[in-house]
Amino acid sequence: MDLNLSNVPRFSADVPDLLALWKLGMINVEEVQALASELLSCGIVANQLIDILVLSEDESDSIRTKFNSFLLQEEGGDISNRDAIRRLAGKISISILDRAITPMEGATFLWNVVLRSHEREFHELDPFIYAASEMRDRPADHKLFEDAILNEAKDWASRHKLYENGRSSEGPIGNI
Repeated sequence: MDLNLSNVPRFSADVPDLLALWKLGMINVEEVQALASELLSCGIVANQLIDILVLSEDESDSIRTKFNSFLLQEEGGDISNRDAIRRLAGKISISILDRAITPMEGATFLWNVVLRSHEREFHELDPFIYAASEMRDRPADHKLFEDAILNEAKDWASRHKLYENGRSSEGPIGNI
C-alpha cells in the first residue's frame, strides 16, 4: 500500500508536527528547503534553517543533517516512532472532525502511517484501520464505518485533549 498524501492537508509549520512527519520518513528532502523558508517566515530563527536555504539541491545529505539537527534542537531531543504516530493520529483526528478530510481519507492515511512505521505491535489505531478496511470491502455499510471512524476520531482527540467543545484546541491545520 503506497502512502498518498495528496488528499491530506499538510500540517502547519509546527515543529512537533514536523518532527513526527520527519521521524516517520514522510517529509522528502526535496521539501525541506521550502519548509525552512516557511519556518523562517513564521519567525523561527535558527542557523540550520538559514544554512539549508543556501545549500544546493545536490547537497541532500547536508540538508537532511541540518534539518534533523534543527528539529532535535527545537524539540529538545528525539521522539519514538510510536509517539510520532500518536502525534499524527491526533492531528488527523482533528482534520476528520473539522471535515478538512473525509473519515475514509483520514483512516486510510493512519493505516498507511502505521504500515510505514514498521511498528508491528502498535494497535492503538486498529479501530481506524479496521473501519477503513471494512468500508472498502462493504460499501453498503459505508455510513456505519464512517460513523465508527468519526467516533474514534472524537475519542482520540478528546483523550489527547486536542478537541474540546466541538473545536480544535490547536487551531486549524493549514497548508505549508
